[in-house]
Amino acid sequence: MKAILRGLAATAGRCALLALGVGCVAAHAQSAAQLQEQLRQLQQQMEGAGLQQYRDAMRQLDEANRAAGAVTGTRPASIQPAATPDAEMARRREIINNQYRQARAMLGSLPAGADRPQIVEAVAVEGQVVVEGGAREQFYNQLKTDLQYTVREAFVGNLMVLHSYDPRSGRFLEQKDYELESLSTEIRVPTVMGKQCTRWSSGSPQVCTRWANFFSHEVDEGERYPAFSAEVVNASTLDEGRIEIEASAARIDFPGNDHVTRLTSGCTDARWALSRVEFETLFERGEIVLRQEIGRSEGPAPGCRAGSTLTLYLRLAGKAPPTAVCEQAPDVRIQIVKPEQQSRHVFSDEYALPEHSNRLALDLEARVEPARLADSIEWIVPEMPGSTRSTVPASASLTPRGARLQVIYQGLPEDYKAFGPKTVTARVQVGACSVEDSREVKLFYPRDAMNNPEGKYRNWFYYWRQTPAALPMGQNVRLEFGGTAFDLCAGEHVMAIYKPDHLYKAIHICDFTAKLDRQFALTVPRVSRGDRSTLETYQLFTFTHIDTFAVIVLHEFAHFNHHHTWWSGKSDEQRAREDVDGDGVPDRLEHEMGFVVPKFQTFWGDHEDFRNINGDEEFLAYETAYDYPVGKFDEYDWGKPGKNWMDD
Repeated sequence: MKAILRGLAATAGRCALLALGVGCVAAHAQSAAQLQEQLRQLQQQMEGAGLQQYRDAMRQLDEANRAAGAVTGTRPASIQPAATPDAEMARRREIINNQYRQARAMLGSLPAGADRPQIVEAVAVEGQVVVEGGAREQFYNQLKTDLQYTVREAFVGNLMVLHSYDPRSGRFLEQKDYELESLSTEIRVPTVMGKQCTRWSSGSPQVCTRWANFFSHEVDEGERYPAFSAEVVNASTLDEGRIEIEASAARIDFPGNDHVTRLTSGCTDARWALSRVEFETLFERGEIVLRQEIGRSEGPAPGCRAGSTLTLYLRLAGKAPPTAVCEQAPDVRIQIVKPEQQSRHVFSDEYALPEHSNRLALDLEARVEPARLADSIEWIVPEMPGSTRSTVPASASLTPRGARLQVIYQGLPEDYKAFGPKTVTARVQVGACSVEDSREVKLFYPRDAMNNPEGKYRNWFYYWRQTPAALPMGQNVRLEFGGTAFDLCAGEHVMAIYKPDHLYKAIHICDFTAKLDRQFALTVPRVSRGDRSTLETYQLFTFTHIDTFAVIVLHEFAHFNHHHTWWSGKSDEQRAREDVDGDGVPDRLEHEMGFVVPKFQTFWGDHEDFRNINGDEEFLAYETAYDYPVGKFDEYDWGKPGKNWMDD
């Protein structure tokens, strides 16, 4: 790292504060020669200094500024940590940029032969780290651990831009160096699902007789501000000019529902090395997106399963470094009139008039001052892969221009991620300056229509099947749309079917639109062998929308799992010998699992509504809903109606 000037105050009546020396020299007594000597000394002090030395220097400088402030009546930034990560980063940025401005004002006094110093400017950045990870472990060819989770960690930070000044030309060099520091602002775990075996049967082959399921999470206390351990993203300039970026997500603990078992996230880190040109796209586009596969592919990997990924979203939170053009830019203001903030927009369904069928239209309107720039307004609108986009008036540009226009998406997109909260931005470019206004809109599909790209079944099934709601316990399982006329789907109370070794080994989901009400409301018994209250008092759950789908998939997957664990490949005679009471659970396992042989249905066998569920194995399938947290998959439900569409 080259020498770094931390800001030599040069106003009358104030002291020039050296970053490390913390000394004072009367500004009015400084000559050009004295200034050069001070800069030379500071350069020697900071030669080879890294970011930690830089932080230490800033703390000392801040103390000196406080002392000087008592004399001059100024109010320097506090050295005490702020109450929140955002405020703390702003405090550090204020210290850095105050010194940057003071040092920059003095650089013109350097003689042409002086060495090239560097001064540091701080630019506000923000972003998030997203981990799609998990753990998977086998035990003698039997599944022991299977966990999947999503971690979203938001952060704020300061990008240190190291400007090199050439005294000979009196200008800054184009080449810059960079460092980055960050603090976590929010840690969310929107998805966690999985299980770990906690009890194995006796005999051979062993099978799992009890599972601990994972539905909740805990964030390590060391990752919470103001512990300062959560430096989410760091960056530094390497000797060869490349920029190294390292992202590290928070450690998450996953407690099992047995209150004993506990797993810890093992997918946490990724590292990239970019060229200086690649990194500087941050200033050109305002955002960098990096993704890396971080899971191990060989051998058992309880820490981080194969295919796990970490994605980094890093964007500017404030203005880019000032330039002469920006400093002289006229006063420009822009405001979006349409669409309104949080407005809802839905694709029309296949039954609409032909000219309006299967499309979504966004009306865009913005006002700008001065009005002469109206034709220069650029629009940045959501991308919807698989949907054809056009504009009125017509434009071939990805950023169409105009104060008023309409963007039309024809054909529903292929991916569920195209729906939900999206950002519409209007901007005017004046020289190197960009003036913007943004609105968040919400995009929906008609839930019960069949105008998705495949067109074979309802939109809700097409899109929900892509989401984690269709991964029971994190497992991939084949889902088919059964329809009301498909075999047992014709039964009034049947919502899904799994038939062992039939129907292409798939779970068939019935047509909820035809069988359930507008809310997709489904009421099921609340039962658990581990909760005596559910065995003594008859209790009920009601689920709606995507929760209904997820709970039904869990239920049928239990049947799927039991069959392939206990009965696959066995004849009817073998099954009859191993399951004398015919309840679907091998007799040798029933005692360990809390069931009674020869009872066909150990619990609630005499209850009017529950006695015909089809035995103890069916009880186990109902038990999967016990720990299901309502709202778990709300962020994936963008149908109208649905969890995110509130009827007027």
